[in-house]
Amino acid sequence: ASLATTVQSTNSTRRLILQAEMALGQFLFGGAISGGIGALMMKTHEMSSNSMIFYLRAIASGKSTFQEYSHQGSILAALVDSRAWNRLVLDVHGKMLEYWPR
Repeated sequence: ASLATTVQSTNSTRRLILQAEMALGQFLFGGAISGGIGALMMKTHEMSSNSMIFYLRAIASGKSTFQEYSHQGSILAALVDSRAWNRLVLDVHGKMLEYWPR
């Protein structure tokens, strides 16, 4: 009877350790995912702030027309600026038509 009790106690201890390891793994995985999304949001916010600063400077200097602000070659530009998104869509469609068989 004491061997069965010891085995049962060992199994329950292993189960508790496994549950603790799984909880720690989920916590670390969630932290990594949240950190990545947070960094992406911070970069997006920085890009939109740079765009707003550019337009405000152009307005303050009295320019009536000015070139579109390029987001310094960033891949995220299409997610921040609707004009960058439209430009991306038009470029993709243009390339598709260029290579489309006649």
